Amino acid sequence: RWGEDTATVEHFVEEAHVHMTCGSADSTIYYTLDGSTPTDKSLLYNGQEAIDSSYGDSVVKALCVAPDKAPSPVAESKVLEIFQRTSAPSILPKGPGPFVTSVEVTIKGKQGADIRYTTDGSDPADSSTATVYDGPFVLSFDMDVDRKIDHYFAEFQVKAVSASEGKADSVTVSEDFHVIPRVKPVVIEPMSG
Repeated sequence: RWGEDTATVEHFVEEAHVHMTCGSADSTIYYTLDGSTPTDKSLLYNGQEAIDSSYGDSVVKALCVAPDKAPSPVAESKVLEIFQRTSAPSILPKGPGPFVTSVEVTIKGKQGADIRYTTDGSDPADSSTATVYDGPFVLSFDMDVDRKIDHYFAEFQVKAVSASEGKADSVTVSEDFHVIPRVKPVVIEPMSG
């Protein structure tokens, strides 16, 4: 958040896992995920992890209690800023094929999401070869000699990622495509006999 010391904020995507310990023997930890002060009626910590999956800012507060002892002071986490992930796009058609001479590829995403893709298998989130998707594109056997495997087929790996304002990027999706050449046509010529 603007103007806030970033040392007091931790950023997470979809959920935050919080681990807690108390050094007193036979102790029990109670906690809240909404920033309210915990009591012995709050959520009981199971010793594994507390999970907060509410989007936006959260603060975990915890209290340790033990028999015949006064409760601990309330401990407070940093602000946990949890971002929702953008829905992943889909790549069509499904591969690998084979597809004869070429294949037209369409990438579909949520309305308003920006989609970036690559055809060389690199990560579209940070690749210099990433292209902003603006409509179907064609992968062809004759496109790139380096992609041909023993001159039998061309291999492409399309990867795509969606981004929406205020959300974390989607997971990267991928689809492999094998494009094969067509045999040259038969030439028939009349012969005199």
